[in-house]
Amino acid sequence: MTAVTGSYEMQHDPTARGFNNFGLGLKYLLYVVTGLYNTTQDMAHLGAPLPSVLYGQMLALKLAFVTLAVLLGGSNRLIYLPRLESAMTGDGAVLLHAQRGFDRLLAGDALAMVAVLMVAAVLGHTSPVRG
Repeated sequence: MTAVTGSYEMQHDPTARGFNNFGLGLKYLLYVVTGLYNTTQDMAHLGAPLPSVLYGQMLALKLAFVTLAVLLGGSNRLIYLPRLESAMTGDGAVLLHAQRGFDRLLAGDALAMVAVLMVAAVLGHTSPVRG
């Protein structure tokens, strides 16, 4: 078992891999549903259009950074991780090149998540009500 490829069961059992992918999709769906619910609750008493207030602008920025992080994470899982796994059987130069690409993607994903946290901190101190 290695840190990159996961457990033996996940590598060789298609049911386990499919269940893991289903769980990830369900997790993101729940994030979206609960986020929409919270937004409608916060915005129910707002008289102005959402993009015209600072809270709405920060919310849109947070959504953009979350979308970026999800896209980077998806490309990591679907493109870079399989590339890294296949490079493990090759020579050192191929593995090094794949590892560098994987590391760059993880750094970008980490920066996107830090941006999400920063915007969430601003949202926590911003009133959804104008004025």
